[in-house]
Amino acid sequence: MKVKINRMNFFKFLLLVMAILIIILIIIKVFSKNNMNKKEDDSGNTVIDKGVVYEKDPYVNIKDMYMGGNAGGINIENLENAREENGEKINTSEKILQSREFEALEITNIILKSNIGNTEFIANVLNKSKSNFKSKNLVIKFLNSTGKEIGKMQISIPDLVADGETIVDASITEDYVNAYDIIIENVK
Repeated sequence: MKVKINRMNFFKFLLLVMAILIIILIIIKVFSKNNMNKKEDDSGNTVIDKGVVYEKDPYVNIKDMYMGGNAGGINIENLENAREENGEKINTSEKILQSREFEALEITNIILKSNIGNTEFIANVLNKSKSNFKSKNLVIKFLNSTGKEIGKMQISIPDLVADGETIVDASITEDYVNAYDIIIENVK
């Protein structure tokens, strides 16, 4: 018995096979791209593109965070109070690195870095009082070495229980990483 293959049925079958192959290739591409950006740093944290760290341990000190990324709209040539690392500018001013006290809060481990034209402010915040701290917005003023204000940004401190600690991470679409010092004030 001879089987006749209809050209139209053959064409439909071929289109179906091609569609299935394309879908499989797209799925492979998506999964391989997502896995390429995932890495683990030395402390076992999962690091995903541009230095975002998803901590397995909530008590990891932010100074140990991976600080990778790509250069974009930042001025890498201006390295006053900063160094370039993996395409990012990271502030090196001893004044910025100093611990700060604001009301009952102790602000430590300050990191000021810039990537793709954004300044990112990261710090540990500890409520040193014996009472709960109610969330509050603060202003960070960036100063140059002569004490002149070169910019400012707003940060939000969440509610903190007595002796509670959190990590504050805020960014602004300006490059203030060359700052020499900062002042922390209430929002006016």
